[in-house]
Amino acid sequence: MRGEGSYILLKAFQQLCAPPGMRVTSGWQPSLNIRDFEHGGTTMSGLVSDVDIRAGKEILGFPTHTRVTDEQLKEDRFLGCDTDVESLKTSCGYAKHAMWVAEKKLEVLGTDAENAKGWLPSWIRHRLVETGDAEKDYWSAWIHSLPKYEDYEGLGLPLTASPTELGKLRGLPKFGDVPAWTQDLQDSLRKELDFYNAHRGARPEISWKDALWGLMASFTRSFDCGGQGHITMAPVGDMVNHASAPNVVYYCERDMLKFTTRRPIKAGDELLVAYHPPKGGSVTLLSQYGILDKESDRGSWSQEDCQLLRDAHLEQSSNLYMKNAAKLIDINCPARPFKVSKALRTSQLCLISSDVCFFSFFSIFFRCFFAL
Repeated sequence: MRGEGSYILLKAFQQLCAPPGMRVTSGWQPSLNIRDFEHGGTTMSGLVSDVDIRAGKEILGFPTHTRVTDEQLKEDRFLGCDTDVESLKTSCGYAKHAMWVAEKKLEVLGTDAENAKGWLPSWIRHRLVETGDAEKDYWSAWIHSLPKYEDYEGLGLPLTASPTELGKLRGLPKFGDVPAWTQDLQDSLRKELDFYNAHRGARPEISWKDALWGLMASFTRSFDCGGQGHITMAPVGDMVNHASAPNVVYYCERDMLKFTTRRPIKAGDELLVAYHPPKGGSVTLLSQYGILDKESDRGSWSQEDCQLLRDAHLEQSSNLYMKNAAKLIDINCPARPFKVSKALRTSQLCLISSDVCFFSFFSIFFRCFFAL
């Protein structure tokens, strides 16, 4: 996301954080911006500071009206997958957020049926235009910023893999639980989708593809606020990318989602947060975000696990997630010991072989804005 779209999102965010009666003027300029960065060979939007920030500074704060929260999901149409089963509460939480995002997408971008009937191209009729309504502009700009379904396919998430392909992971170390939790997510989404469409009232019907798109958005862009399905989605905040050595940490505190600097940040630095603990999280990073983490677990997996994983020959799959899993195995497993043949041993030959609220930084202290 860049240019006018990012400005509309950031300006609307600032307006939602401003005290009642205060208007963010058209000449306002942010000191936190959205720019494109390279991560693992992939270009993605991220947040960058245009000023120096000291360590321990609260830099972003999101009150409930700037986030998708549990309270918004208590409306009747979002009650399809409610459960008392502890193991399913997390998948149900993601499914509920998925339906909220899919509903908002249809509200902002229209349905396929509407697009087919329109005499103007869909991208013209649903282009992002600043309206002056901060709440409307905020959510509209966010929906426009989200990856398309095809983009999520390109990440190689297990949610886009067939059950047959994922079934090859059952019983394997490290990856063995991926098929089960992927199925839990899809089952919860199906329950939520069927219930929503039966109780949507005058709202457009949501397709499975749009629902699955919403699930991939909620699965990759949400923040954990207490576990057991208590997650939240925060536009702008979800543009903080992952790093195993982050400079920012996030946490939930009462009705706020906050981001605080861990160390000094120089002007021009990208804001980065650790999505998961640095050790043992490379499989989760790949499975949930499509991130191929080459550092966290390098060389730490056991010889026994590595042998089982290599024997599965995941690299032979046509599915992108499976191929990326094979790459992760190569990264994290110790090198195979070199076996000298009997012929070489007897001939005595020697073979040697040689990789918020974000900020305008005003002097005013906003409710959800932390001045620097």
